[in-house]
Amino acid sequence: MGQSYDLKSLVELNTRIVAEFLDQGKMVHGSCRCRERLMCVNAGRDDEEFLKEKQQEVEEYNKRIGDYVDGFTVHGLTKVFKGKKKESTVWMVFIFVGLLLAGVVIGRLVAKYYRFETYTEVKSVVTAKNVIPSISVCDFSELRKAYFSYCGTTLLSKDENRTKEYCDHSKLNLEALDNSTMVNGKWRNRLFEIEECYPWEGAKCNSPKYFKSHMLGACFTWNYDGEFHDAYGHVDFQFKYLRNSSKHRPDIIIIPHDPRISEIDLTKKITIDMNKHYEIKIGKTYMIRKPHPYSKCTAEATNAELDVFPGNYDRRTCRETYKQLNSFKECGDIFEYFKSYLPKSFIKKYAQNRTIGEMEMCILKTINVKPPEDLCPFPCEELSLNIHTNVYDGDKHNKDLYIFGIQLENVDTYTVMEEQSLYSAEQMSSEIGGFLGLVIGASLLSFVELFACGALYVLKKIKS
Repeated sequence: MGQSYDLKSLVELNTRIVAEFLDQGKMVHGSCRCRERLMCVNAGRDDEEFLKEKQQEVEEYNKRIGDYVDGFTVHGLTKVFKGKKKESTVWMVFIFVGLLLAGVVIGRLVAKYYRFETYTEVKSVVTAKNVIPSISVCDFSELRKAYFSYCGTTLLSKDENRTKEYCDHSKLNLEALDNSTMVNGKWRNRLFEIEECYPWEGAKCNSPKYFKSHMLGACFTWNYDGEFHDAYGHVDFQFKYLRNSSKHRPDIIIIPHDPRISEIDLTKKITIDMNKHYEIKIGKTYMIRKPHPYSKCTAEATNAELDVFPGNYDRRTCRETYKQLNSFKECGDIFEYFKSYLPKSFIKKYAQNRTIGEMEMCILKTINVKPPEDLCPFPCEELSLNIHTNVYDGDKHNKDLYIFGIQLENVDTYTVMEEQSLYSAEQMSSEIGGFLGLVIGASLLSFVELFACGALYVLKKIKS
C-alpha cells in the first residue's frame, strides 16, 4: 500500500517547500542587484577617464596658447597678456597708437596705388631684321574722288539728269579699277608703272609680291604685308604716272604707314614732283600703353559695328567709321569705298530707296557728326613714324620719272616707349610690410601667429 501522511506532516512539508522557494528568489534578486552595482562602478570609472582626458586636452591647449603668448613677435603684445594690470594697460595704449598710425599710413599707400599712375620707359631694341614700314603712293586728287565717290562719280555732279536716277550698284564693277598686271617685267595699275624697285642688298622687288593696287587704282602700296627688310634699311624707287595730260596735273603724294592699319593716314603725306630726287628717312617708335585700369586704351573697337576694316584697331579709323556708319543709318547708303567693307546684313538692314540726288544731299548733311569723346580710345599699341625728307635735283634726262628712296633712320634698332606702373602692387605690399615692422615690430608672420593663437583659443572653448 502507498505511504500515508497525516495533516501535520502535510503542513510541515508545504512550509519547507515555500521556504526553499523564497530562498531561491533571494538568490536571484541578489545576483541582479550585484550586477547593477558593477555596471554603476564601471560607468563611473569611464566618466572619470573621459573627464581626465578632456582636462588633459584643455591643459594642452592652454600650454600651446601660452607658448604663442610668450613668443609674440609684435612688440609689447606679450606684456598685454602676461603683465600686471597697469603695465598691460600702458602697453595696450602704445600698441593701439602704433596701429592707428600704421592704419593712416597704409591707407595713404593704398590710395596711392589706386591712382594707377604710370611713367614711360624708353628703350632701344636691337634686331637683325628691322622691317621697313609700308609705303603708299597716290594721286591725291584721284584718291579724294575714289574715297568720296557715290555711284561711280564724286558728290554733287553737274549732271542734273543723273541726280534724279536711282543708283544701280550692280553695274558699277568698281573692283576692276584696282586691277594690276606685269608689263615687260614692270608692275603697273591704271595710273602708275614701277620702273625700278631695288634694295641695297638682295634682289629687285618689282613684282606683285610687294605691290598692291587700291583706292580704285588711285594708289599703290609697296610692302603691304610689312615683311620686307634690308640689311642697310634702304630701298630706291622710280615710277611713271600713266595719265599725263594738259587737263589733269597729277598731285603725287607718298605716305609711309603701319602695314597693320588699313586706312591711309594723310597727316603723314609727302608731296613729290618729277625731276626731283627725294630721300625719306624714317624712324620707328612702338608705343605700348598699359590697359585698364591704368589707361583707357583698347586693342579693338569698343563697339563691334566700328570694327569694319581689316587689320589692327586705330583711333582715327574708328572715328571715321562712326561718321560713315551714322550717315548710312540715316540715309540708307554711303560712299562705295567704305560700303565695300560693310557686312551684307548691315546693308540690308539699313538700306533705303532714294534717288542719287536725295542720297548725296543726305550724306553731305550727316557725314560730319562727331563721335562721343570716349567712343574711340587710343590703341594699346601703335607704331609712330618720325619722317624727315631731303630733296635733291634729279636727272634732267628723266623728265617723266618720279624718284625717291626710303632709308631707315636706325638700320638695326627701333625704339619702344612702354608705359609702366609708377606704383605697383609689389611695391605697395613691401612698403606696408616694412612700415608695420618699423612701428610695431610686426610682419606677415605676426598676423599668422595671432590667427593661430585665436584658432587655438576657440578650439579650447569648444573642448571645455
